[in-house]
Order: sequence, then structure tokens, then C-alpha cells
Amino acid sequence: MVFSTPGARKVHNITQRPTVTPHFNSDLEGGDVVVITGHATVAHGRRPSALGAYLDKYEASITGPLGMTVDQIDRTYDTEIRVRPTRVRLTDTSA
Repeated sequence: MVFSTPGARKVHNITQRPTVTPHFNSDLEGGDVVVITGHATVAHGRRPSALGAYLDKYEASITGPLGMTVDQIDRTYDTEIRVRPTRVRLTDTSA
């Protein structure tokens, strides 16, 4: 699950074509990429802070370097994108 602004192009694209393939770096150097193919759904009016793990991970960055409040993040990034995986692929970049 990720959060986005409601007017983001990716939100529009997902509503038009819900099959997605996000890529995630799984190490600090940007290697070992995880590729997930799946079906995405969009839900508006969701607060990221409603997830305890979200605040555990991001609250210090939100109130510190970003200089925002949790409430500002909740209002700005209130669109939840949830991906139901159908395939997961790992790429080993150590070679």
C-alpha cells in the first residue's frame, strides 16, 4: 500500500488500467530490485496516519526534515493505492 495525492497522474492511470508493475529497491544502494505485478485499487479519503506502522516509520521525517505536520500529510496524501500481487520477481544486482 502507498499513499498519493488525489490528482496524481498515477491515480488517474490506475483508475483507467488497474494492472500495475511497481519496482522497489530493496537495499540502500538501489540494487536488488523487487518487481511486483498486480491489480491496484484506489481509495480516496484515507489517512496515512491511521496506520500505526506508517507513523512509526515516517513521523520523525515528516516533522523533521519535511517540516510538515502529520495532519498536513494526511490532508495532502489522502489517496490510498493498494496492490494485490499476482507475481513477484527479484533481481539480483550483485553480479
